[in-house]
Amino acid sequence: MNPARLRKLSIAKFGLAVAALSVAGASAFLAVSVAAADRGIAQDSAGSPAPSGGDVPPPPPPTLDGESPPATAPSDLSTLTPPPPDSLKEAGKSEDEAAKADAEKPVDEPASAEGALGDSTPIESTPEPSRMNSDDYDPRVPPHYYYRPQFGVSFMGTARAFASIGGGTVRGFSLLFEYQPRFVQKIGVLSIGPTVAVYPIYVSNSLSGSAASIWSVGGIVRYQARWFRNQWLVPTVGFAFDRISYNASAGSGNAGSTTQSGPVFGLMLLLNAIDPDTAAASFVEPGIVRSYLFAELKKPTGGDAVIVPANPVYQFGLRIEF
Repeated sequence: MNPARLRKLSIAKFGLAVAALSVAGASAFLAVSVAAADRGIAQDSAGSPAPSGGDVPPPPPPTLDGESPPATAPSDLSTLTPPPPDSLKEAGKSEDEAAKADAEKPVDEPASAEGALGDSTPIESTPEPSRMNSDDYDPRVPPHYYYRPQFGVSFMGTARAFASIGGGTVRGFSLLFEYQPRFVQKIGVLSIGPTVAVYPIYVSNSLSGSAASIWSVGGIVRYQARWFRNQWLVPTVGFAFDRISYNASAGSGNAGSTTQSGPVFGLMLLLNAIDPDTAAASFVEPGIVRSYLFAELKKPTGGDAVIVPANPVYQFGLRIEF
């Protein structure tokens, strides 16, 4: 045989032998590794029982300085993330749109206007800026002290409106309705309005003729010197004009009409200061801001042969403003 060919065959056989030995060694090493791993798992299972809460790894061993390492965060971070707001859960909305939608949601109103403790005591609302003296507003003061009433109504009477007619005494009962502009009430209260009155005649304390045998319509302009909040006494000054009509049943046997006018001076006593609780309740319902008792002195001039005004005329009455 050719010597070169023999060398090639020898090299090939040697390579096959080396490969067979390598495969056998690798198989033996793999078998030993698997056996060692099985023994380690068996020892761990026998030494410490598995926890009942599931496959939770044991705590890590202490560090070299004797302190336990910090606890590791759970692998499932979704449990620590707060749920998104309802507005972001809606599909197709950006964060800005969701925030705007949340801001536009209506706020729940209280079920009633009762007190915070659930009692039935009404709560006075905060005054409107146009109706209050906002420059000295104090939340500790009841709101009705700051309101500027826009209207006033007066009921008054007098024991002697005119000189004697037919031997009888002429009484007087009047009703006044006045408008009070709010924009001038920082310097006092100015009012203007119509008046209507009837003047029954009493002879020996008995009504003579018709109660409306003498009546009048007219007007009044009045100024109240009210300069302080909760002012007890309020001086007033005004000017009144009346058109008086009478008929034959008035006792003179004649019928006609005349006029009289003159200044009016008065003093009003604030009832709110005397009984604040009733004043507060009247403010809530029916909306009365201030109440007064008043007395006036009237100095009329005019008249005719039948209607001779008494001079002066003393009048007393009640006034409410709202």
